[in-house]
Amino acid sequence: MKCEVCGNKIKKGQDFCEVCGTPVNTIENDVELEKKLTEELKNELKSESKSKHVDNLEKEIDLFDKKTWNGVAKSSQRKLTVLPKVLAVVIPLAICLFMMLVVPYFMENAGSSEFTTKLEGVAIYNTNGIIVNSNGEKNEQFKNHGDLRFYPTFDHEQALVIDGKTCYQVNGNLKPYKIGKNIDGAIIAKSSGDVVFSNTDKKTLDYYDAATGEIYHISDDCPRIDYVAISNNGQYVVFYDNRKDVMMLYEKNGHCDAFVADYLYCIAISDDASRAYFEKYEAPSCTIIYLHDGKYQFIDKNPSWDYVISSDCREFLSYGYEDVHYFKEGYEEAHIVLTGEYIDDVYFASELVEKGRGSFDHYFIDQPSLEQCIFETEENVYYFYDGDKKPVNLDISPRRERRYAFFEDRIIALNILDYKLYQTVAIGGELQKTEFTDIDFNVKEVECNEDMSSIFIGSFDDELYQLVDRKPVFITEYVGDYYGMEYDKYEKKFFYANAGNLYSITNGEETIVNEFDDCAKFTYISYEFGDFIAFEGNTGKKYVRVLGNMLKVRKN
Repeated sequence: MKCEVCGNKIKKGQDFCEVCGTPVNTIENDVELEKKLTEELKNELKSESKSKHVDNLEKEIDLFDKKTWNGVAKSSQRKLTVLPKVLAVVIPLAICLFMMLVVPYFMENAGSSEFTTKLEGVAIYNTNGIIVNSNGEKNEQFKNHGDLRFYPTFDHEQALVIDGKTCYQVNGNLKPYKIGKNIDGAIIAKSSGDVVFSNTDKKTLDYYDAATGEIYHISDDCPRIDYVAISNNGQYVVFYDNRKDVMMLYEKNGHCDAFVADYLYCIAISDDASRAYFEKYEAPSCTIIYLHDGKYQFIDKNPSWDYVISSDCREFLSYGYEDVHYFKEGYEEAHIVLTGEYIDDVYFASELVEKGRGSFDHYFIDQPSLEQCIFETEENVYYFYDGDKKPVNLDISPRRERRYAFFEDRIIALNILDYKLYQTVAIGGELQKTEFTDIDFNVKEVECNEDMSSIFIGSFDDELYQLVDRKPVFITEYVGDYYGMEYDKYEKKFFYANAGNLYSITNGEETIVNEFDDCAKFTYISYEFGDFIAFEGNTGKKYVRVLGNMLKVRKN
Protein backbone atom coordinates (compact mmCIF):
# COMPACT_ATOMS: atom_id res chain seq x y z
CA MET A 1 0.00 0.00 0.00
CA LYS A 2 1.28 3.52 -0.81
CA CYS A 3 0.79 6.79 0.96
CA GLU A 4 -1.79 8.94 -0.80
CA VAL A 5 0.15 12.18 -0.03
CA CYS A 6 3.80 11.43 -0.90
CA GLY A 7 3.64 8.08 -2.58
CA ASN A 8 5.95 6.41 -0.12
CA LYS A 9 5.52 2.66 0.32
CA ILE A 10 3.84 1.84 3.61
CA LYS A 11 5.05 -1.35 5.30
CA LYS A 12 2.74 -3.69 6.99
CA GLY A 13 2.11 -2.78 10.66
CA GLN A 14 3.08 0.96 10.31
CA ASP A 15 0.61 3.50 11.68
CA PHE A 16 2.13 6.58 9.98
CA CYS A 17 3.99 7.29 6.75
CA GLU A 18 7.75 7.52 7.46
CA VAL A 19 8.22 10.36 4.95
CA CYS A 20 5.28 12.74 5.46
CA GLY A 21 3.66 11.41 8.67
CA THR A 22 0.17 10.82 7.20
CA PRO A 23 -1.89 8.34 9.30
CA VAL A 24 -2.28 4.87 7.70
CA ASN A 25 -6.06 4.47 8.70
CA THR A 26 -7.05 7.41 6.57
CA ILE A 27 -5.37 5.83 3.61
CA GLU A 28 -7.07 2.48 4.17
CA ASN A 29 -10.42 4.20 4.59
CA ASP A 30 -9.90 6.05 1.41
CA VAL A 31 -8.89 2.85 -0.41
CA GLU A 32 -11.96 1.06 0.90
CA LEU A 33 -14.09 4.01 -0.10
CA GLU A 34 -12.55 3.91 -3.56
CA LYS A 35 -13.24 0.21 -3.86
CA LYS A 36 -16.80 0.74 -2.63
CA LEU A 37 -17.38 3.60 -5.00
CA THR A 38 -15.85 1.61 -7.83
CA GLU A 39 -18.09 -1.41 -7.13
CA GLU A 40 -21.21 0.78 -6.90
CA LEU A 41 -20.26 2.49 -10.13
CA LYS A 42 -19.76 -0.84 -11.82
CA ASN A 43 -23.08 -2.13 -10.50
CA GLU A 44 -24.85 1.02 -11.64
CA LEU A 45 -23.37 0.70 -15.08
CA LYS A 46 -24.37 -2.95 -15.24
CA SER A 47 -27.90 -2.08 -14.14
CA GLU A 48 -28.21 0.61 -16.80
CA SER A 49 -26.87 -1.76 -19.43
CA LYS A 50 -29.22 -4.48 -18.32
CA SER A 51 -32.17 -2.09 -18.32
CA LYS A 52 -31.36 -0.97 -21.82
CA HIS A 53 -30.99 -4.62 -22.93
CA VAL A 54 -34.29 -5.52 -21.34
CA ASP A 55 -35.99 -2.56 -22.96
CA ASN A 56 -34.55 -3.52 -26.31
CA LEU A 57 -35.53 -7.13 -25.72
CA GLU A 58 -39.09 -6.18 -24.81
CA LYS A 59 -39.29 -4.01 -27.92
CA GLU A 60 -38.07 -6.92 -30.03
CA ILE A 61 -40.61 -9.24 -28.34
CA ASP A 62 -43.41 -6.76 -28.96
CA LEU A 63 -42.39 -6.50 -32.58
CA PHE A 64 -42.20 -10.30 -32.90
CA ASP A 65 -45.57 -10.72 -31.23
CA LYS A 66 -47.21 -8.27 -33.61
CA LYS A 67 -45.74 -10.03 -36.62
CA THR A 68 -46.63 -13.44 -35.25
CA TRP A 69 -50.22 -12.62 -34.34
CA ASN A 70 -50.75 -10.85 -37.62
CA GLY A 71 -49.58 -14.04 -39.30
CA VAL A 72 -51.82 -16.16 -37.11
CA ALA A 73 -54.76 -13.90 -37.85
CA LYS A 74 -54.12 -14.12 -41.57
CA SER A 75 -53.71 -17.88 -41.29
CA SER A 76 -56.97 -18.11 -39.32
CA GLN A 77 -58.70 -16.12 -41.99
CA ARG A 78 -57.38 -18.54 -44.57
CA LYS A 79 -58.51 -21.49 -42.40
CA LEU A 80 -61.94 -19.97 -41.91
CA THR A 81 -62.21 -19.56 -45.67
CA VAL A 82 -61.23 -23.21 -46.30
CA LEU A 83 -63.28 -24.64 -43.40
CA PRO A 84 -66.70 -24.52 -45.11
CA LYS A 85 -65.22 -26.30 -48.14
CA VAL A 86 -63.76 -29.00 -45.94
CA LEU A 87 -67.01 -29.40 -44.00
CA ALA A 88 -68.93 -29.59 -47.27
CA VAL A 89 -66.94 -32.74 -48.09
CA VAL A 90 -66.56 -34.24 -44.62
CA ILE A 91 -70.20 -33.98 -43.47
CA PRO A 92 -71.73 -35.88 -46.45
CA LEU A 93 -69.04 -38.55 -46.06
CA ALA A 94 -69.84 -38.86 -42.36
CA ILE A 95 -73.56 -39.16 -43.15
CA CYS A 96 -72.87 -41.85 -45.76
CA LEU A 97 -70.72 -43.82 -43.33
CA PHE A 98 -73.44 -43.47 -40.70
CA MET A 99 -76.10 -44.77 -43.10
CA MET A 100 -73.87 -47.62 -44.29
CA LEU A 101 -72.52 -48.79 -40.94
CA VAL A 102 -74.61 -47.53 -38.05
CA VAL A 103 -78.13 -47.57 -39.48
CA PRO A 104 -77.97 -51.21 -40.69
CA TYR A 105 -76.75 -52.21 -37.24
CA PHE A 106 -79.69 -50.52 -35.55
CA MET A 107 -82.10 -51.85 -38.18
CA GLU A 108 -80.78 -55.36 -37.59
CA ASN A 109 -81.14 -54.90 -33.86
CA ALA A 110 -84.45 -53.06 -34.09
CA GLY A 111 -87.56 -54.43 -32.52
CA SER A 112 -88.87 -54.80 -29.05
CA SER A 113 -86.55 -56.43 -26.53
CA GLU A 114 -89.58 -57.17 -24.38
CA PHE A 115 -91.64 -60.29 -24.99
CA THR A 116 -95.41 -59.85 -25.24
CA THR A 117 -98.11 -62.50 -25.44
CA LYS A 118 -100.59 -62.39 -28.29
CA LEU A 119 -103.81 -60.39 -28.13
CA GLU A 120 -106.74 -62.75 -28.45
CA GLY A 121 -109.00 -61.86 -31.35
CA VAL A 122 -106.65 -59.23 -32.84
CA ALA A 123 -105.47 -60.21 -36.32
CA ILE A 124 -102.43 -58.81 -38.12
CA TYR A 125 -101.68 -58.36 -41.82
CA ASN A 126 -98.72 -57.23 -43.90
CA THR A 127 -98.82 -54.71 -46.74
CA ASN A 128 -95.34 -54.15 -48.18
CA GLY A 129 -93.72 -54.05 -44.74
CA ILE A 130 -96.45 -52.05 -43.00
CA ILE A 131 -97.96 -54.38 -40.41
CA VAL A 132 -101.53 -53.49 -39.47
CA ASN A 133 -103.81 -55.05 -36.86
CA SER A 134 -107.58 -55.41 -36.91
CA ASN A 135 -107.87 -52.50 -34.46
CA GLY A 136 -106.61 -50.20 -37.22
CA GLU A 137 -103.16 -49.69 -35.63
CA LYS A 138 -99.97 -50.02 -37.69
CA ASN A 139 -96.20 -50.48 -37.42
CA GLU A 140 -93.98 -49.16 -40.23
CA GLN A 141 -90.64 -50.53 -38.99
CA PHE A 142 -90.26 -52.78 -42.05
CA LYS A 143 -91.84 -50.44 -44.63
CA ASN A 144 -90.50 -50.98 -48.15
CA HIS A 145 -87.90 -53.54 -47.01
CA GLY A 146 -87.24 -55.49 -50.18
CA ASP A 147 -86.22 -58.77 -48.56
CA LEU A 148 -89.13 -58.98 -46.11
CA ARG A 149 -91.20 -62.14 -45.63
CA PHE A 150 -94.40 -62.43 -43.59
CA TYR A 151 -95.75 -65.84 -42.51
CA PRO A 152 -98.95 -65.72 -40.43
CA THR A 153 -100.71 -68.36 -38.38
CA PHE A 154 -104.10 -69.69 -39.49
CA ASP A 155 -105.94 -67.09 -37.38
CA HIS A 156 -103.55 -64.24 -38.31
CA GLU A 157 -103.08 -63.39 -34.63
CA GLN A 158 -99.34 -64.14 -34.81
CA ALA A 159 -96.75 -64.05 -37.57
CA LEU A 160 -93.14 -64.82 -38.34
CA VAL A 161 -91.39 -61.85 -39.97
CA ILE A 162 -88.05 -62.40 -41.71
CA ASP A 163 -86.14 -59.23 -42.59
CA GLY A 164 -82.99 -60.20 -44.45
CA LYS A 165 -81.31 -62.69 -42.13
CA THR A 166 -83.07 -61.62 -38.94
CA CYS A 167 -86.37 -63.11 -37.79
CA TYR A 168 -89.02 -61.64 -35.50
CA GLN A 169 -92.23 -62.75 -33.86
CA VAL A 170 -95.12 -60.29 -34.18
CA ASN A 171 -98.62 -60.35 -32.72
CA GLY A 172 -101.51 -57.90 -32.30
CA ASN A 173 -99.36 -55.68 -30.06
CA LEU A 174 -97.36 -54.76 -33.19
CA LYS A 175 -94.08 -54.89 -31.25
CA PRO A 176 -91.66 -57.07 -33.27
CA TYR A 177 -89.70 -59.35 -30.93
CA LYS A 178 -86.34 -60.43 -32.36
CA ILE A 179 -85.76 -64.14 -31.93
CA GLY A 180 -82.82 -64.90 -34.25
CA LYS A 181 -80.24 -63.36 -36.56
CA ASN A 182 -77.94 -64.59 -39.34
CA ILE A 183 -80.56 -67.24 -40.07
CA ASP A 184 -80.75 -69.63 -42.99
CA GLY A 185 -84.53 -69.84 -42.71
CA ALA A 186 -87.44 -70.20 -40.30
CA ILE A 187 -90.84 -71.93 -40.11
CA ILE A 188 -93.85 -71.02 -37.97
CA ALA A 189 -96.34 -73.47 -36.47
CA LYS A 190 -99.66 -72.49 -38.05
CA SER A 191 -101.80 -72.95 -34.93
CA SER A 192 -99.52 -72.20 -31.95
CA GLY A 193 -97.18 -69.58 -33.46
CA ASP A 194 -94.02 -71.38 -32.26
CA VAL A 195 -91.00 -70.93 -34.55
CA VAL A 196 -88.06 -73.13 -35.51
CA PHE A 197 -85.06 -71.43 -37.15
CA SER A 198 -81.54 -72.36 -38.29
CA ASN A 199 -78.28 -70.39 -38.23
CA THR A 200 -76.41 -69.94 -41.52
CA ASP A 201 -72.84 -70.29 -40.23
CA LYS A 202 -73.18 -72.41 -37.12
CA LYS A 203 -75.63 -74.88 -38.69
CA THR A 204 -77.59 -74.87 -35.45
CA LEU A 205 -81.34 -75.34 -35.07
CA ASP A 206 -83.32 -73.53 -32.36
CA TYR A 207 -86.92 -73.48 -31.15
CA TYR A 208 -88.86 -70.38 -30.07
CA ASP A 209 -91.79 -70.87 -27.68
CA ALA A 210 -94.48 -68.30 -28.58
CA ALA A 211 -96.27 -68.75 -25.23
CA THR A 212 -93.24 -67.93 -23.03
CA GLY A 213 -90.70 -66.20 -25.27
CA GLU A 214 -88.09 -68.83 -24.36
CA ILE A 215 -85.62 -70.17 -26.96
CA TYR A 216 -84.45 -73.79 -26.80
CA HIS A 217 -81.49 -75.32 -28.61
CA ILE A 218 -82.33 -78.40 -30.69
CA SER A 219 -79.31 -79.34 -32.83
CA ASP A 220 -75.68 -78.40 -33.52
CA ASP A 221 -75.58 -79.89 -37.01
CA CYS A 222 -78.70 -79.20 -39.08
CA PRO A 223 -77.38 -78.21 -42.54
CA ARG A 224 -80.49 -76.44 -43.92
CA ILE A 225 -84.01 -75.41 -42.97
CA ASP A 226 -85.30 -77.24 -46.07
CA TYR A 227 -85.10 -80.51 -44.16
CA VAL A 228 -87.21 -79.21 -41.26
CA ALA A 229 -90.94 -79.31 -40.47
CA ILE A 230 -92.89 -78.29 -37.37
CA SER A 231 -96.38 -79.54 -36.49
CA ASN A 232 -99.18 -76.95 -36.55
CA ASN A 233 -99.55 -77.16 -32.77
CA GLY A 234 -95.79 -76.73 -32.29
CA GLN A 235 -95.38 -79.96 -30.33
CA TYR A 236 -93.05 -81.72 -32.78
CA VAL A 237 -90.11 -80.79 -35.02
CA VAL A 238 -88.57 -83.10 -37.64
CA PHE A 239 -85.04 -82.28 -38.84
CA TYR A 240 -82.02 -83.91 -40.45
CA ASP A 241 -78.97 -84.43 -38.20
CA ASN A 242 -75.86 -84.41 -40.37
CA ARG A 243 -73.60 -86.13 -37.83
CA LYS A 244 -75.98 -88.99 -37.14
CA ASP A 245 -77.20 -89.09 -40.76
CA VAL A 246 -80.82 -89.64 -39.71
CA MET A 247 -84.06 -87.66 -39.49
CA MET A 248 -84.66 -86.73 -35.84
CA LEU A 249 -87.94 -86.07 -34.01
CA TYR A 250 -87.82 -83.34 -31.36
CA GLU A 251 -90.63 -83.01 -28.84
CA LYS A 252 -91.47 -79.73 -27.13
CA ASN A 253 -90.84 -81.37 -23.75
CA GLY A 254 -87.17 -81.66 -24.72
CA HIS A 255 -87.08 -85.33 -25.77
CA CYS A 256 -85.25 -85.97 -29.07
CA ASP A 257 -84.85 -89.33 -30.82
CA ALA A 258 -84.22 -90.88 -34.24
CA PHE A 259 -87.31 -90.76 -36.47
CA VAL A 260 -86.39 -91.89 -39.99
CA ALA A 261 -83.12 -93.59 -40.94
CA ASP A 262 -82.71 -91.78 -44.26
CA TYR A 263 -81.66 -88.49 -45.86
CA LEU A 264 -84.98 -86.75 -46.61
CA TYR A 265 -86.74 -83.40 -46.79
CA CYS A 266 -89.67 -83.23 -44.38
CA ILE A 267 -92.68 -81.43 -45.89
CA ALA A 268 -95.11 -81.67 -42.98
CA ILE A 269 -95.88 -83.56 -39.77
CA SER A 270 -99.23 -83.99 -38.00
CA ASP A 271 -100.04 -82.66 -34.54
CA ASP A 272 -99.66 -86.14 -33.00
CA ALA A 273 -96.55 -87.05 -35.06
CA SER A 274 -98.31 -90.15 -36.46
CA ARG A 275 -98.33 -88.84 -40.04
CA ALA A 276 -95.73 -87.01 -42.12
CA TYR A 277 -94.78 -86.28 -45.73
CA PHE A 278 -91.21 -86.40 -47.05
CA GLU A 279 -89.40 -85.66 -50.29
CA LYS A 280 -86.60 -87.97 -51.41
CA TYR A 281 -84.31 -86.76 -54.20
CA GLU A 282 -82.45 -89.21 -56.39
CA ALA A 283 -81.40 -87.17 -59.41
CA PRO A 284 -83.14 -86.51 -61.65
CA SER A 285 -86.32 -87.67 -59.93
CA CYS A 286 -88.22 -86.75 -56.76
CA THR A 287 -90.38 -89.15 -54.75
CA ILE A 288 -93.05 -88.26 -52.16
CA ILE A 289 -93.16 -90.55 -49.12
CA TYR A 290 -96.08 -90.75 -46.72
CA LEU A 291 -95.36 -91.98 -43.19
CA HIS A 292 -98.31 -93.08 -41.07
CA ASP A 293 -98.29 -95.14 -37.89
CA GLY A 294 -94.68 -96.14 -38.50
CA LYS A 295 -95.27 -97.38 -42.07
CA TYR A 296 -93.69 -95.91 -45.20
CA GLN A 297 -95.63 -95.47 -48.42
CA PHE A 298 -94.24 -94.17 -51.72
CA ILE A 299 -97.21 -92.18 -52.99
CA ASP A 300 -95.99 -89.99 -55.86
CA LYS A 301 -93.12 -89.44 -58.25
CA ASN A 302 -92.07 -86.17 -59.87
CA PRO A 303 -95.06 -84.14 -58.68
CA SER A 304 -95.52 -80.48 -59.57
CA TRP A 305 -93.77 -78.01 -57.34
CA ASP A 306 -96.69 -76.39 -55.43
CA TYR A 307 -97.87 -78.47 -52.45
CA VAL A 308 -101.00 -78.03 -50.34
CA ILE A 309 -101.34 -80.09 -47.13
CA SER A 310 -104.55 -80.41 -45.14
CA SER A 311 -104.55 -79.41 -41.46
CA ASP A 312 -104.51 -83.04 -40.23
CA CYS A 313 -101.90 -84.19 -42.79
CA ARG A 314 -104.26 -86.80 -44.25
CA GLU A 315 -104.50 -85.16 -47.70
CA PHE A 316 -101.90 -83.87 -50.12
CA LEU A 317 -102.28 -81.90 -53.37
CA SER A 318 -99.61 -80.86 -55.87
CA TYR A 319 -100.14 -78.67 -58.91
CA GLY A 320 -98.23 -76.57 -61.43
CA TYR A 321 -96.99 -77.88 -64.76
CA GLU A 322 -99.68 -79.79 -66.67
CA ASP A 323 -100.76 -82.19 -63.90
CA VAL A 324 -102.70 -82.01 -60.64
CA HIS A 325 -101.90 -84.86 -58.22
CA TYR A 326 -104.10 -85.68 -55.25
CA PHE A 327 -103.55 -88.10 -52.37
CA LYS A 328 -105.51 -88.94 -49.25
CA GLU A 329 -105.05 -91.54 -46.56
CA GLY A 330 -106.30 -94.90 -47.84
CA TYR A 331 -104.96 -94.43 -51.37
CA GLU A 332 -102.08 -96.62 -52.47
CA GLU A 333 -100.68 -93.73 -54.45
CA ALA A 334 -101.62 -90.24 -55.59
CA HIS A 335 -104.27 -89.84 -58.30
CA ILE A 336 -103.67 -87.64 -61.34
CA VAL A 337 -106.94 -85.72 -61.35
CA LEU A 338 -106.14 -83.25 -64.12
CA THR A 339 -103.54 -83.42 -66.87
CA GLY A 340 -102.42 -81.46 -69.89
CA GLU A 341 -103.18 -77.98 -68.48
CA TYR A 342 -101.06 -75.57 -66.49
CA ILE A 343 -102.74 -74.44 -63.26
CA ASP A 344 -102.69 -70.66 -62.78
CA ASP A 345 -104.64 -70.49 -59.52
CA VAL A 346 -106.29 -72.72 -56.93
CA TYR A 347 -109.20 -71.47 -54.78
CA PHE A 348 -110.35 -72.94 -51.47
CA ALA A 349 -112.92 -71.86 -48.93
CA SER A 350 -110.04 -71.17 -46.52
CA GLU A 351 -106.84 -69.22 -47.01
CA LEU A 352 -103.63 -70.94 -48.09
CA VAL A 353 -100.81 -70.19 -45.63
CA GLU A 354 -97.20 -70.60 -46.73
CA LYS A 355 -94.98 -72.91 -44.67
CA GLY A 356 -92.00 -70.57 -44.23
CA ARG A 357 -88.73 -69.34 -45.66
CA GLY A 358 -86.50 -72.09 -46.97
CA SER A 359 -89.50 -74.18 -48.05
CA PHE A 360 -91.06 -72.29 -50.91
CA ASP A 361 -94.39 -73.22 -52.49
CA HIS A 362 -95.43 -75.43 -49.57
CA TYR A 363 -98.81 -74.39 -48.18
CA PHE A 364 -101.06 -75.42 -45.32
CA ILE A 365 -104.79 -74.89 -45.10
CA ASP A 366 -107.01 -74.88 -42.03
CA GLN A 367 -109.51 -77.44 -43.27
CA PRO A 368 -109.43 -81.26 -43.15
CA SER A 369 -110.32 -81.88 -46.79
CA LEU A 370 -108.87 -80.58 -50.05
CA GLU A 371 -111.65 -82.00 -52.22
CA GLN A 372 -113.69 -78.79 -52.34
CA CYS A 373 -111.69 -76.40 -54.54
CA ILE A 374 -111.49 -74.71 -57.93
CA PHE A 375 -108.65 -74.93 -60.47
CA GLU A 376 -108.16 -72.15 -62.97
CA THR A 377 -106.12 -72.86 -66.07
CA GLU A 378 -105.37 -70.59 -68.97
CA GLU A 379 -108.57 -71.57 -70.76
CA ASN A 380 -110.91 -73.29 -68.27
CA VAL A 381 -112.29 -73.35 -64.73
CA TYR A 382 -112.66 -76.73 -62.99
CA TYR A 383 -114.50 -77.76 -59.84
CA PHE A 384 -112.66 -80.50 -57.90
CA TYR A 385 -115.00 -82.27 -55.52
CA ASP A 386 -113.94 -85.97 -55.38
CA GLY A 387 -110.46 -87.47 -55.57
CA ASP A 388 -111.88 -90.56 -57.27
CA LYS A 389 -113.46 -88.54 -60.08
CA LYS A 390 -112.34 -86.04 -62.65
CA PRO A 391 -112.97 -82.35 -61.91
CA VAL A 392 -116.02 -80.77 -63.56
CA ASN A 393 -115.52 -78.07 -66.18
CA LEU A 394 -117.75 -75.15 -65.13
CA ASP A 395 -117.82 -73.73 -68.67
CA ILE A 396 -116.55 -70.36 -67.40
CA SER A 397 -113.76 -68.38 -69.00
CA PRO A 398 -111.07 -67.35 -66.50
CA ARG A 399 -110.41 -64.31 -68.65
CA ARG A 400 -113.81 -62.80 -67.93
CA GLU A 401 -115.46 -61.48 -64.77
CA ARG A 402 -116.20 -64.33 -62.35
CA ARG A 403 -116.75 -64.79 -58.61
CA TYR A 404 -116.91 -67.91 -56.42
CA ALA A 405 -118.65 -68.88 -53.18
CA PHE A 406 -117.93 -72.09 -51.25
CA PHE A 407 -120.46 -74.08 -49.26
CA GLU A 408 -120.31 -77.43 -47.51
CA ASP A 409 -121.72 -79.47 -50.38
CA ARG A 410 -121.53 -77.11 -53.35
CA ILE A 411 -119.94 -74.10 -54.97
CA ILE A 412 -121.66 -71.19 -56.72
CA ALA A 413 -120.03 -69.21 -59.50
CA LEU A 414 -121.10 -65.91 -61.07
CA ASN A 415 -119.78 -65.00 -64.50
CA ILE A 416 -120.44 -62.56 -67.32
CA LEU A 417 -120.84 -63.92 -70.83
CA ASP A 418 -121.89 -61.78 -73.80
CA TYR A 419 -122.77 -58.92 -71.38
CA LYS A 420 -125.22 -61.11 -69.50
CA LEU A 421 -124.88 -62.38 -65.92
CA TYR A 422 -125.07 -66.11 -65.21
CA GLN A 423 -125.06 -68.23 -62.07
CA THR A 424 -123.61 -71.74 -62.00
CA VAL A 425 -124.32 -74.07 -59.07
CA ALA A 426 -122.15 -77.20 -58.85
CA ILE A 427 -123.35 -80.01 -56.57
CA GLY A 428 -120.99 -82.92 -56.98
CA GLY A 429 -120.70 -83.56 -60.69
CA GLU A 430 -124.07 -81.90 -61.47
CA LEU A 431 -124.22 -78.35 -62.85
CA GLN A 432 -127.19 -75.97 -62.79
CA LYS A 433 -126.63 -72.85 -64.91
CA THR A 434 -129.18 -69.99 -64.99
CA GLU A 435 -129.31 -66.46 -66.39
CA PHE A 436 -130.43 -63.37 -64.43
CA THR A 437 -133.23 -62.60 -66.84
CA ASP A 438 -134.55 -59.54 -64.97
CA ILE A 439 -131.43 -57.58 -65.89
CA ASP A 440 -132.39 -55.66 -69.04
CA PHE A 441 -129.07 -53.90 -69.69
CA ASN A 442 -125.55 -54.94 -70.64
CA VAL A 443 -123.55 -55.98 -67.58
CA LYS A 444 -120.00 -54.70 -67.30
CA GLU A 445 -118.89 -55.95 -63.89
CA VAL A 446 -120.05 -58.06 -60.94
CA GLU A 447 -118.94 -58.09 -57.30
CA CYS A 448 -120.19 -60.06 -54.29
CA ASN A 449 -119.39 -61.01 -50.71
CA GLU A 450 -118.23 -64.45 -49.52
CA ASP A 451 -121.63 -66.20 -49.56
CA MET A 452 -123.18 -64.11 -52.36
CA SER A 453 -125.87 -62.72 -50.06
CA SER A 454 -124.92 -59.28 -51.47
CA ILE A 455 -124.33 -58.90 -55.21
CA PHE A 456 -123.61 -55.63 -57.05
CA ILE A 457 -123.37 -55.12 -60.80
CA GLY A 458 -122.24 -52.24 -62.99
CA SER A 459 -123.68 -51.30 -66.38
CA PHE A 460 -122.08 -49.85 -69.50
CA ASP A 461 -124.20 -46.74 -68.81
CA ASP A 462 -122.05 -46.13 -65.70
CA GLU A 463 -124.79 -47.09 -63.28
CA LEU A 464 -124.45 -49.18 -60.11
CA TYR A 465 -127.13 -51.69 -59.09
CA GLN A 466 -127.64 -54.17 -56.28
CA LEU A 467 -129.37 -57.48 -56.91
CA VAL A 468 -132.29 -58.14 -54.59
CA ASP A 469 -134.15 -61.41 -55.20
CA ARG A 470 -132.22 -61.63 -58.49
CA LYS A 471 -133.60 -58.24 -59.61
CA PRO A 472 -131.46 -55.08 -60.09
CA VAL A 473 -132.11 -52.15 -57.72
CA PHE A 474 -130.56 -48.81 -58.76
CA ILE A 475 -127.97 -47.45 -56.29
CA THR A 476 -126.19 -44.54 -57.97
CA GLU A 477 -124.91 -43.12 -61.23
CA TYR A 478 -121.21 -42.68 -61.81
CA VAL A 479 -119.85 -39.22 -62.53
CA GLY A 480 -116.83 -39.39 -64.79
CA ASP A 481 -115.13 -42.62 -65.78
CA TYR A 482 -116.47 -45.87 -64.42
CA TYR A 483 -113.89 -48.06 -62.69
CA GLY A 484 -115.97 -50.69 -60.98
CA MET A 485 -116.50 -51.96 -57.46
CA GLU A 486 -114.31 -54.00 -55.09
CA TYR A 487 -115.28 -56.02 -52.02
CA ASP A 488 -113.05 -55.93 -48.93
CA LYS A 489 -113.53 -59.18 -47.01
CA TYR A 490 -111.74 -57.77 -43.96
CA GLU A 491 -113.97 -54.71 -43.46
CA LYS A 492 -117.02 -56.40 -45.01
CA LYS A 493 -117.54 -53.38 -47.27
CA PHE A 494 -118.03 -52.73 -50.97
CA PHE A 495 -115.93 -49.86 -52.36
CA TYR A 496 -116.30 -47.90 -55.57
CA ALA A 497 -114.80 -44.76 -57.13
CA ASN A 498 -117.09 -41.93 -58.14
CA ALA A 499 -116.46 -38.25 -59.00
CA GLY A 500 -112.90 -38.43 -57.67
CA ASN A 501 -113.89 -39.88 -54.28
CA LEU A 502 -113.89 -43.31 -52.65
CA TYR A 503 -117.29 -44.51 -51.45
CA SER A 504 -118.38 -47.60 -49.54
CA ILE A 505 -121.47 -49.64 -48.78
CA THR A 506 -121.33 -51.92 -45.77
CA ASN A 507 -122.40 -55.50 -46.39
CA GLY A 508 -126.13 -55.86 -45.62
CA GLU A 509 -126.74 -52.10 -45.46
CA GLU A 510 -127.87 -49.47 -47.97
CA THR A 511 -126.12 -46.31 -46.69
CA ILE A 512 -123.40 -44.88 -48.95
CA VAL A 513 -120.38 -43.41 -47.10
CA ASN A 514 -117.71 -41.10 -48.53
CA GLU A 515 -114.51 -42.76 -47.27
CA PHE A 516 -111.79 -40.70 -49.02
CA ASP A 517 -111.62 -37.55 -51.13
CA ASP A 518 -108.89 -38.65 -53.53
CA CYS A 519 -109.81 -41.69 -55.61
CA ALA A 520 -109.78 -41.73 -59.40
CA LYS A 521 -109.81 -45.46 -60.06
CA PHE A 522 -108.98 -48.87 -58.65
CA THR A 523 -105.63 -50.31 -59.62
CA TYR A 524 -103.51 -53.40 -59.30
CA ILE A 525 -100.27 -52.74 -57.40
CA SER A 526 -98.68 -56.04 -56.39
CA TYR A 527 -99.23 -59.26 -54.50
CA GLU A 528 -97.47 -57.67 -51.52
CA PHE A 529 -100.75 -55.95 -50.65
CA GLY A 530 -102.82 -59.12 -50.65
CA ASP A 531 -106.58 -58.74 -50.96
CA PHE A 532 -106.74 -55.14 -49.75
CA ILE A 533 -108.24 -52.37 -51.85
CA ALA A 534 -105.69 -50.53 -53.99
CA PHE A 535 -106.57 -47.35 -55.85
CA GLU A 536 -105.06 -44.37 -57.61
CA GLY A 537 -105.71 -40.78 -56.61
CA ASN A 538 -106.60 -37.91 -58.93
CA THR A 539 -102.95 -36.75 -59.09
CA GLY A 540 -101.48 -40.20 -59.69
CA LYS A 541 -100.68 -41.07 -56.06
CA LYS A 542 -101.38 -44.67 -55.15
CA TYR A 543 -103.00 -45.91 -51.96
CA VAL A 544 -103.92 -49.14 -50.26
CA ARG A 545 -106.76 -49.18 -47.76
CA VAL A 546 -105.89 -51.56 -44.93
CA LEU A 547 -108.47 -51.98 -42.16
CA GLY A 548 -109.41 -48.31 -42.33
CA ASN A 549 -105.85 -47.00 -42.88
CA MET A 550 -105.12 -45.14 -46.12
CA LEU A 551 -101.49 -46.05 -46.83
CA LYS A 552 -99.52 -44.29 -49.55
CA VAL A 553 -97.40 -46.60 -51.66
CA ARG A 554 -94.69 -46.05 -54.23
CA LYS A 555 -95.80 -45.48 -57.82
CA ASN A 556 -93.64 -48.34 -59.08
